[in-house]
Amino acid sequence: MRWLLLISVLLLPLIWLRGGLNQELFRTAMAAAKLEFTGELSLPVSAGKEVIVRSEKFQEYLSSLENDGWSFAEQMGSGYFFSRGDDRMGFTCRQYSTRYRICDRASLT
Repeated sequence: MRWLLLISVLLLPLIWLRGGLNQELFRTAMAAAKLEFTGELSLPVSAGKEVIVRSEKFQEYLSSLENDGWSFAEQMGSGYFFSRGDDRMGFTCRQYSTRYRICDRASLT
């Protein structure tokens, strides 16, 4: 019984992320797990500018940026550009797994 529980605990993240653990570092997988349990739209991956976003709620994430005062300027491929006064911000997103995207923010001013 204990072995079955142990195997389930180890295999469940692999099945849930569907290969995402092989693509990125351990901290990204931990951020994805934390995102799943908190119910947030996005969470920072590390101290850098990377955030992890639920794929199904990506449009809500873009709307939350607009609610924070950023105005959508344009989209170029996987790049999204926003402005707020004299400040400009852009980010690109890549698919981490079927459930999550990783977005890299960059200040353009």
